[in-house]
Amino acid sequence: MVQRFVVSAVPDVKKGERLVVLVKEWDDVEGIWKKLQDSELPKLWIPERQAFFPVPEFPVLGSGKLDLQKLKATAKQLAGVPA
Repeated sequence: MVQRFVVSAVPDVKKGERLVVLVKEWDDVEGIWKKLQDSELPKLWIPERQAFFPVPEFPVLGSGKLDLQKLKATAKQLAGVPA
């Protein structure tokens, strides 16, 4: 199974934090966002449409696991959050 989405939280002035989605090799972001809107998930758990960002790869550690620190830094950068 190929991982195509990673969700991270970044600081937000109004809410405290907000969700950012890093997307790899997925063309229909609009479609997945609409499905999330139509789901029974609480709206708090659904990222804003403009919070989806394409990335070429997800950073991984030597063990092959996701590098959560680099993912969070990438999410902050793409979302325009100061470091």
